[in-house]
Amino acid sequence: MQSLKRGFIFVRQVVSMTRLKPTGLKPSGYAAIAGLALALVCLLLIGLSLTVGWGSMVGMALTGFMLWAMLAGQLAAGAIFSSLTAAQVYAHLTQEPPGPNSPLVGLRKSWLDLLLFTLASPGLWVAGRFKFHTDHPDAHQTDPPEDHSEKGEVNQATPTPRPVSFRGRMAASLAAIDTTWVNASYLVIPIMGIEGLKLKESLTRATQFIESHALRMSASLIGVRSLSWLTGGLLSLIGIAMGLGLYQFTIPHSHGIALRSALFVCLSIFTFDLFFLAATLFGAYINTIYATCLYLWSCNAEKARLDNLSEPASAPGLLAAALEK
Repeated sequence: MQSLKRGFIFVRQVVSMTRLKPTGLKPSGYAAIAGLALALVCLLLIGLSLTVGWGSMVGMALTGFMLWAMLAGQLAAGAIFSSLTAAQVYAHLTQEPPGPNSPLVGLRKSWLDLLLFTLASPGLWVAGRFKFHTDHPDAHQTDPPEDHSEKGEVNQATPTPRPVSFRGRMAASLAAIDTTWVNASYLVIPIMGIEGLKLKESLTRATQFIESHALRMSASLIGVRSLSWLTGGLLSLIGIAMGLGLYQFTIPHSHGIALRSALFVCLSIFTFDLFFLAATLFGAYINTIYATCLYLWSCNAEKARLDNLSEPASAPGLLAAALEK
């Protein structure tokens, strides 16, 4: 709950920043246009498949596939244009241009890498939720040896670690890899959008930040990602309810005509998709700003370490306000 509370505070800070600089919403606008265009194309194909194959297994299968393609494509569009959001937020917070190249030039070069990373992100999330913990019973066991004194008393000497089993070493190694990759996943999109690196180089750079302890906190300490999922889930449920309600209201008026029925189905799907697209854009926006703040803090900490500065790097204002609670 404390993590979600910090997430709410961070989102309020983001809303205040957006009011001061609404141009930061431009990439989200591009993603919305791309998502709506994709929705119209997919809904047209859904309408055709339902009109031709209404009630058939083939028609239903094509409808399901196009619906999946529409939703997956909109998620990908939100992630791809997030690199532009990261570049704009970085320029706003540092008053410096984000890298040597234009963000649009970088986007044209790295859009495929951003798409691949988006497809891999659910796997990173699953790793974070079902990770192997280092508290495996074989990982940290010690045997206190008995120290027999001259008086026959038994004293507890300094415990010596029992040799760790292979299973315990594997659990510890997997947990360390998991923590590194889950935290590094937050930094990949800002690195690609700001530094203009490819996916492989961005993953290497993000991992270096984590292993050098330049990232000063666990990325899950502020529950921005969890908050975005909760908000997205709520909006999607509202969209499902609205779409089903519209379908139940309109389908009796189709009178069994396939074309009319297909039109009502498409209207219902489009109603749901508006809520889903809003949830996608909201989540991409706040998660990208959060990740950019983590990236900026990591860069400042890395610079302070390389310059041998005695004072630690301070967190960006958006993060600092949330960490105070």
